Amino acid sequence: FDPPFWVKGQLRLFVSHLAAHRVFAAELQEALSRLGISAFVAHNDIEPTTEWQTQIETALGTSDALISLLLQQFHESRWTDQEIGFAMGRGVPVFSVRFGQDPYGFIGRFQAFNGNAKTASALADELFPVYLYHKQTERIMASALIRLFEKSSSFAEAKRLMGLLETLNYWETGFSGRI
Repeated sequence: FDPPFWVKGQLRLFVSHLAAHRVFAAELQEALSRLGISAFVAHNDIEPTTEWQTQIETALGTSDALISLLLQQFHESRWTDQEIGFAMGRGVPVFSVRFGQDPYGFIGRFQAFNGNAKTASALADELFPVYLYHKQTERIMASALIRLFEKSSSFAEAKRLMGLLETLNYWETGFSGRI
């Protein structure tokens, strides 16, 4: 079962955020897409008339990782803590980005990314290598980069992607033939 909101062949990243941060979450989603990461942002990806809770549960149940955008009042949401708990219970990597709220609870033991004064594109560039080299996501990311390379529409894009491919720690024998 492939939910329609995920881009096939890309890392599936659930973005846990407050409604007040939805514009930034959408910008981050767009920036990550050029790096082989399909981000689920509820405000963008749930179609009208669709049962939203079911869609969120489906996204959480099929994601490869979760990133939480920690604004003030993040903890006061009725959903964000549950989203983090769901992902942690599945054993997928859970990271946080600090936007005025420090990580707390189970995610408090991990250092957060600093999102203050960063553009979504700059944050995407900072998150990318974490997923590229994380033991649980490196295979998916390597395959996603190969796919992006195959679909590159310009020499400049192919050259940019080749530079990223050269840094991979994970390699499958079939990758060489695809390049």
